[in-house]
Amino acid sequence: MATILETLRQSEDLNTFVNLVEIADLKGMLNDRGPFTVFAPTDGAFESLSGEALHDLKQNKNRLADVLMWHIVVGVLRLEEVPGMRNPTIKTLQGSELNVSIIDEEFRVNDARIVTGNIGCDNGVIHIIDGVLMQAMAEIVAR
Repeated sequence: MATILETLRQSEDLNTFVNLVEIADLKGMLNDRGPFTVFAPTDGAFESLSGEALHDLKQNKNRLADVLMWHIVVGVLRLEEVPGMRNPTIKTLQGSELNVSIIDEEFRVNDARIVTGNIGCDNGVIHIIDGVLMQAMAEIVAR
């Protein structure tokens, strides 16, 4: 099996996320440590953001790292665990909470739909989502 970073790099639809991880200097964390659960937005999810917001994040490594760490949780959360969760909130590395739910038979994290889940890695699991966690963007970019 590969690490989270190696697995992300192998995906054809996660190039923007991988590029941002590299800019924010989170490569070592996703390549070595863990276990983590990563909610990785697709390239299409990032394309829905304004070019200005993404450009500004790339210029501010600390804000960028905050946004990315909003998509990472310590520990492994597999989708089959979600229905039995007593508390559907999970704490991110950034320190905020995400809501994990099932709506209309689809797994969701906040407002993003999990399009591919349970991608196993040596140091955790990846769930590919169809949106950037906008709450993270709004709160962090506003700082």
